[in-house]
Amino acid sequence: MLIDGDKTSDAVTPNKGVKQGCPLSPQLFSLYIHDKDKFLDTDTRGAITTFATNKFSHCEYADDILMVPNSAEHLQCQLNKLYAYTRAKGLTVNTQKTKILRFFSAGSTSLPPFTYNGVPLEVVT
Repeated sequence: MLIDGDKTSDAVTPNKGVKQGCPLSPQLFSLYIHDKDKFLDTDTRGAITTFATNKFSHCEYADDILMVPNSAEHLQCQLNKLYAYTRAKGLTVNTQKTKILRFFSAGSTSLPPFTYNGVPLEVVT
């Protein structure tokens, strides 16, 4: 049912997600994945903030997730955990839009290939 002031509509049964750019999308995303921290924060590795005791492994903005590992091994571990989580929730990740962003790559050393459910992910600088 949709409510607009004192007017209400008949029952509405959605059969697809929200449209691209819908302002409701980030809120629904946040409500639906509110428990993902239990999956992704199962270890203490992660980017160190200004204090060595404060670490975080990921953050979110709108309907995106940013993973912040300290090693290639940790990133692949987090990707595997994210896959297990999304599979359990019935969600999918668009691997065409998923990128590995490499910082400080001037003295470039090779990275192992990263995958999400066996799909190789593009590394960008």
